[in-house]
Amino acid sequence: MASSSRSSSSLPSSPSAHSLAALAPEIVEEIIAFLPPIPKSYLALSRVSHAFHSLCIRFIYGHIVLRSPSALVQCFRAIVATPNPLAVRSIEVNCRRELSSLASFSALVQHCLVRLTNVTRLVIFAPEQTTSSFVSALQQCSFPWLTHLESCFSLDERMSAFLSRHPRISYLQLDSLEPTSLGGEIRLPGLEYFVGNSTCLAPVARHASLRAAFITWDDADEARDNQDVFAALERRSTDTLNVLACRRHSWNLDLLEQISWHLPHIYALSLTNLFFVPVSRVSAETSPLDAIRRLLTRFSCLQRLAVSCVNVMDADDALPIEPNMDGAFESVTSWGESCPSLLECTLPQSGTMKWIRICDNLWLPDLAHPTGPGSRWIWDRLRERRYPDWDRILETTHARRGGAAAIAHMRLLALRDAALDLRVPSHRMPQEEEQREIRLGGAGSMLEEEDVTETRTT
Repeated sequence: MASSSRSSSSLPSSPSAHSLAALAPEIVEEIIAFLPPIPKSYLALSRVSHAFHSLCIRFIYGHIVLRSPSALVQCFRAIVATPNPLAVRSIEVNCRRELSSLASFSALVQHCLVRLTNVTRLVIFAPEQTTSSFVSALQQCSFPWLTHLESCFSLDERMSAFLSRHPRISYLQLDSLEPTSLGGEIRLPGLEYFVGNSTCLAPVARHASLRAAFITWDDADEARDNQDVFAALERRSTDTLNVLACRRHSWNLDLLEQISWHLPHIYALSLTNLFFVPVSRVSAETSPLDAIRRLLTRFSCLQRLAVSCVNVMDADDALPIEPNMDGAFESVTSWGESCPSLLECTLPQSGTMKWIRICDNLWLPDLAHPTGPGSRWIWDRLRERRYPDWDRILETTHARRGGAAAIAHMRLLALRDAALDLRVPSHRMPQEEEQREIRLGGAGSMLEEEDVTETRTT
């Protein structure tokens, strides 16, 4: 009897019906996907069993991020030693130090990259010498499933040949400081998102229907004609381009004029104006704002507009010292009148703060920060009864009964209005005041007690 019990205990036990081992591998893989994206978590779980090791190895090598030369060399050597590294789907190299001291580095990069046939995402940012090694290695590579490429590569003959071999690319980031003459034509029919220098846009977007473009200009590019840039977008992307962002020196009114002629149907536009003087000095200019107002009449679908000024000599000088809220309100009102489709707007006078159209051509500043300049400005306007058609805003918001942003604005304004007692003096006890329900025209939901207390303290 004892021998039979000993023999039965030595037999391998079957997995419990309630254990992970009893689940199908596909279900276990979905559970593993909910782990924090930390390599140590996957490494610890991979040591549980052979089955878990097979599943976790896909997550460990699926997305590789390398930020130091030592990590890059160790990882590339491991990939070269692996018989079939099909698990690698995304690789990101972001090293700030040169690797030119390694004589065999270029050979290692080439031997590694040619084996990554299942890569769909490739990100490479490195110093110039290291970048040259990657560009040389890519001439021997072909990634059939590559759809995402971020890099600091210049668009030359070698990159042109590489891009032509990868028509699946939908997201492309390049950096080309000087225009180069390309021998062959680049065909990227699946390209939807472009980030890079203006000199790269026309060659890669000639056969693409872009959805978003983020374009930068260098100092030397300012005097060049940008007709080919926007003509390339107009040729294939007129009906698909939704977002356009431009970053260049000066006020860029010439860019805005060309955009209004070639791309009048875009939904979101961002203009970042670079200056070598304090932002407070250029944001006080009114003539560029009037010119923008006149050009906005050409846009038929524009919903979001951001016009910002940046001091390139001082990265911290991104906002005016004292935002000109009255001037911003006047400008956003005139812009909204010129472009009826406009819903959100950012102006130089108020820094990065958004203005939101509530109804008709009545605008409110974004009140995400209760102690910000927008909240103080609207507080003073309400207290002095200087905001136009306030009752109509309440009626419109009440009828809308939707839109989280509008309701949040109304709740905060209702709270401030009640705290100021603008309408009816309150004769309630202090304890009753803290617990009362505050509503604004039926639009705002009931406010919590801590909201009331916080507003009273402000």
